[in-house]
Amino acid sequence: MGESINNYICSLDSLRPTSYCDNPVINVIVSYYAELSRENGISFSPSIQLDRDLPFSDTDTCIVLGNLLENAVEACQRQAQEGRYIRLKLHAVNDCTLVIIVENSYNGMVRRRDNAFYLQRPEAGKGSGLASSPFSMSCQNITGYLNSNTTDMPSRPLSC
Repeated sequence: MGESINNYICSLDSLRPTSYCDNPVINVIVSYYAELSRENGISFSPSIQLDRDLPFSDTDTCIVLGNLLENAVEACQRQAQEGRYIRLKLHAVNDCTLVIIVENSYNGMVRRRDNAFYLQRPEAGKGSGLASSPFSMSCQNITGYLNSNTTDMPSRPLSC
């Protein structure tokens, strides 16, 4: 009987979401993509330094952060199992600027057109651009900008 109770208590601990920061919107998004990464064998390393309140709408924050992390997970899923990673850095500067940096491994083709990266999606046969709506519009709504680049390393840092 004691072992059953102990197993039950341990199972409750696994249901408790990890707290990455005090902001509930950011915490839910990061928790979701951390779990999705874990399920797909992707190393997920968040570094978050934020207060509870941000000077941006929750909608714009969800669109920008969710889109960046979704793209990172999709890029990693198209890569061989070994060496897949996502590194997320979030911090506020002077309580008015939110810096989001997402770095992820990627071994696919990256195309660029009109200052936008297009990632080939096998199911669609077409790429979708990071500088397109609603992502770009949300960056503009929070008086932000998209700075995306590739390097010789298999990563793609993005910030908004």
